[in-house]
Order: sequence, then C-alpha cells, then structure tokens
Amino acid sequence: MKFYLWTLSIYSVIATVLIVMLAMQNKQLKTAPPGRAPEPLDYSKTYDLPVGDSPIRGNVDAPVTIVAFSEFECPYCSKATALVDGIMEKHEGKVNLVFKNFPLAFHPAARPAAMAALAAKRQGKFWEMHDLLFQMQDNLKNQNNLPEESYMEYLREEFVNLAASLALDMDKFNADMDDQALVDQIDSEEALGRSVNVGGTPTFFVNGVKVPEPGQLEEVVKHFLAGQTSNKL
Repeated sequence: MKFYLWTLSIYSVIATVLIVMLAMQNKQLKTAPPGRAPEPLDYSKTYDLPVGDSPIRGNVDAPVTIVAFSEFECPYCSKATALVDGIMEKHEGKVNLVFKNFPLAFHPAARPAAMAALAAKRQGKFWEMHDLLFQMQDNLKNQNNLPEESYMEYLREEFVNLAASLALDMDKFNADMDDQALVDQIDSEEALGRSVNVGGTPTFFVNGVKVPEPGQLEEVVKHFLAGQTSNKL
C-alpha cells in the first residue's frame, strides 16, 4: 500500500511538472512576436501615391520623392526622422519628402496629433509642428491613466501650447483642430496606405517603390539618383 501511494505521488509530481511546462510553453507562444520575413526589394513594382494635400518638405521639383506613412506616437517614426533628415541633407535639392498620416489604432494620441499638425499646416507651420510633436512624444502618452475624455483634453492643451509657441493664430488653430475636412484627409491618407499594403509605421516609398526596411532607404534613393529618374508630383 505504501509503495502504491509512493508511486502515485511520483506520478502526480511528474504530471504537475508537465502541466507547468506546457503552460509556460503556451505563454511563450502567445507572447512571442510573430515571425515575418522582410519583403524583397522590387524596383519593377511601383505604387501610385498622389501627393494631394499632404505636406512636402524640400525641393518640389526634386527627381526623387520619399513618401512616408507615419504617425506621431510611434517611437520608430520618431527615430526615423533623423535618418530621413540625413538623407535629404546629403542629397540637398535632389530629394523631397511627402508626409502621409497613418495613425495606428493602439496609439490613441496619434490621430489628434495628426489633426494638430494639419491645423498648423494651414498656417504654413506643418513641419515645425511635426518636429515639436516628435520632440515631445513622451508627453503624448497617458502616463497618469486619465479617463479618455480627460486624456483628450490634456492632449488638446498640449497641442495648444505648441501652437502658441509657433505664434499661430490660436482662434484659427482651434477651429481647424475641429474641422471635419482634416478628419477626412487623415482618413483618406490612411485608406491610401492600406491600399498599398502599409501594415505599420514608418513605411517608406521612394518614387513609388516600397522600401522593405528603413535601413534600405538610402540605397533606394541612390538607385534613383544614379538614373536621375524624375518623379511626378
């Protein structure tokens, strides 16, 4: 009888260990980031990306256009600004940048920040607001776990302060922040991104060619500069 109980106890321990191991494995599978092979660089495939009302930085007649699908709460977008700025400085006058808003659903500050940037654009200060929003990106987070309404009010105050620092007409800025036309523009740019298989931010296109990884951006720019392929704005 004692031998039976001892054997049963051993089996119980083994079963418990196996259950714990399986649970840990399942947790790892659920939390591990999905593996995704990078897309190949394909110069033969180009996408039609009309500029529309999107802001442009640099020489509008430059032979190379970078289109960036980006948003202001994404930390990778913030880091990529230095990369793009470096490329544009290195190839001054030959490369321009078009900014397309692509706010991600899990970044609640991204859409109102896009509204602030486009409202500033109406007063000729998009890129100044663009730079400030990325500089203050940590302030966009809901660090105090405010209720949604209070959080949106907090963000609005932050944007108003930035607009004031740029000496914008505050009445116009506040009115434009609530303008449905800007909501429609953001929606349109987001829809354009989805139509060309933008799945995250930042996503770059150079003269219509999708750049699989930001680290390949200068390689693609140099490819087009070598042939002086003109864009069509």
